[in-house]
Amino acid sequence: MDVWSPSQYHRFAAERRQPFDALAGLCARCEGGVAVDLGCGSGELTKELPARLGPRHVLGVDSSPAMLERARAHVDAQADVSFAQGDLATFTSDQPLDLVFSNAALHWVPQHAAVLGRWRLQLARGGQLAVQLPCNADHPAYRAIAETVDEQRALFQGALPTLASAEHVEPPERYAALLHALGASAMNVHVRVFPHVLARPLDVLEWVRGTALHPVRVALPDEAAYDAFLASYAARLEHVLGPPDMPYLFTFKRTFLWARFDEPAPR
Repeated sequence: MDVWSPSQYHRFAAERRQPFDALAGLCARCEGGVAVDLGCGSGELTKELPARLGPRHVLGVDSSPAMLERARAHVDAQADVSFAQGDLATFTSDQPLDLVFSNAALHWVPQHAAVLGRWRLQLARGGQLAVQLPCNADHPAYRAIAETVDEQRALFQGALPTLASAEHVEPPERYAALLHALGASAMNVHVRVFPHVLARPLDVLEWVRGTALHPVRVALPDEAAYDAFLASYAARLEHVLGPPDMPYLFTFKRTFLWARFDEPAPR
């Protein structure tokens, strides 16, 4: 089931592009090279990479047909970007890449050591790996998702869903060790907090409907069950996030990984 909605995701487009800008800022320009954007979503940010970082071509890869339908609207206007449906966890390239870029996508898949190792194999000499992924599972709004799943377990007919950022994301020092083991010549691994001022606390519900609640929707049998879950989750948010009629500071933690590999990986 494809539960991605470009319109829902873009309700907070300005806030969601901030980590993209920060990740692109870690990268050196790769003039005339080839890059891939894994988990490209609807492509608005992917199309900026040629001008910002210099590759002659960027391939955007995503698993969501709905997101790719929106993304392909950018192809005619910009021939140096193309898009394809695929699984970022198993992606391989038919040519060495100068940049593997992945913004807010890696947390959706497990076994990050294996995935990063596969991505490293795609890099040319001097290639760069640049990844950003949320690590915000300990935020009260995200803990409330897990608590609501437990409270409303009768709504689910199969296994209970878990947060991707809680289930799959490793500590930053683990990612540094992985990049070192993969032969990184230089690296930058850090956690950054992005402060987003939302009009009211319940706007957090609209934020997570665009991303973190996708496993919940997939695990529920129908829209009626999802609506019941959302009502229960909204009530819990009102309790944990404070008065409903005030601006709310939504602090969002993200892990950034950047590495350069001066030697090509053995193939």
